[in-house]
Formats: sequence, C-alpha cells, structure tokens
Amino acid sequence: MNNYSEAELLEMANALGFPTIEEMQDHQEWLDEQASLREILRTSKLKPKSIQPVTEYSIADRFENAIREFGVGNACEWFGHSYDGEFAQDVYTTLLQRTEDQ
Repeated sequence: MNNYSEAELLEMANALGFPTIEEMQDHQEWLDEQASLREILRTSKLKPKSIQPVTEYSIADRFENAIREFGVGNACEWFGHSYDGEFAQDVYTTLLQRTEDQ
C-alpha cells in the first residue's frame, strides 16, 4: 500500500468499511485472502466446461459449444486475447446468457 497517498488509503479504508487506515492494515491478511478468493472465482469460470453446452441448431451454436468445451479463457488466448481480460469476461457473460436463454 506504499504507492498511495494517505488520503487515498483513507478513502480505500472507508470504502471497505474501516474507519481508519490502521484498522484496515490490521486486517490486511483477511483482505488478501478475500482478493485471492475473488481471483479464483473470476478465473475458474473461464476454464473448460464451466458453461453447459446448448442444443445445436446452427453452426454458430456448434462454434459456441466448442468454446464452452475448450474454455472461454483458452479460446480467448487462442485468438490473441488475454485469458482473463475484459474480452474474456464479456464472452463468458454472453455464452452464459445464451445458455440460460435456451
């Protein structure tokens, strides 16, 4: 947290529900664990077979099922995007919505 001004640290502390910077720092281990859990949840959904396939009525359905099978993160990397970037998150959201709509 050394790269932030005291005002920025206090703003972060308050946003997280801590009244002081010191209290936030006292809970740093817990905050780190929460950040790790969020990262695991964020990237685990991008792994192979994390989204159920849909019934294939078209070539597009078959293509999307291939992405579901291969994993959104892997597919994004294959096409030159980052495994867990904004594009991957958008693709995941779109495929999940299409799965839920069917």
